[in-house]
This record gives sequence, structure tokens and C-alpha cells, in this order.
Amino acid sequence: MRRLRAFLVRLASHLPLRDRDADFAAELDSHLQHHIDDNISAGMTPDEARRAALIALGGVVQTKERYRDRQRIPWIDSLRQDLFYAVRVLARDPAFAFTASR
Repeated sequence: MRRLRAFLVRLASHLPLRDRDADFAAELDSHLQHHIDDNISAGMTPDEARRAALIALGGVVQTKERYRDRQRIPWIDSLRQDLFYAVRVLARDPAFAFTASR
């Protein structure tokens, strides 16, 4: 049952119901700010505190990428990108698309 629920959650992440990336970015910024505040209270300067917090977090961009990879099903993303590309290419030349469909 746990695997089914995890699969359905990952499948639902492909639906554009709300902006999950913005929610995650806000949460990540909150965690980063907590680390910075902790480092400043430990006696670091603000620049040192931010740098140490970024190192402890593992990098903001890398963390976002890992989160996206865990939240989605990779082959569905690939299929969606391929379909959008095919539609764009066929829409560019409607005569070819009509001929190819016959």
C-alpha cells in the first residue's frame, strides 16, 4: 500500500495543479535562513554564516534538482518533453503533418 501511495504522489506531481517548485523554493529559503541565523548566533559574520549554511545544505540548486528527481517519474517527464517537441515540429510544417498522417 505504501508503494502504491508513493507512486500516486509521484504521478500527481506531473499535474499542473499548483506551483510545487515555488513552495519548495520558499521552504528551502526558510531552512537556509534558519542555518544562517544559527551560524550568526554562534559568532560568525553574516557572509561567513551564509557560506557555511550553503555548504551545510549542499547547494541550493543541487538540492532543488535532487528534490525534483525524487518527486517525479523520469520516463513520464521524458515522454512529455518528446510529445511537446513532436507537436511543435509538426505544427511548424502542417503540410508535412497532413501527408505523414495519411
